Amino acid sequence: MDIGYRHIDTASAYQNEKSVVRAIAEYPIDREELFITSKVWATERGYEKNTFVF
Repeated sequence: MDIGYRHIDTASAYQNEKSVVRAIAEYPIDREELFITSKVWATERGYEKNTFVF
């Protein structure tokens, strides 16, 4: 983010979701300035299967 990145791409397959959350929490930037995307496998879809906890 120091060099201007504002689009952050995450996915459970990348195993980068927790580190992205930590970086955003520690970086002094308004949430409105970030564009965050993530991919979800078909097997992970659905409210009942959402067990990811930060």
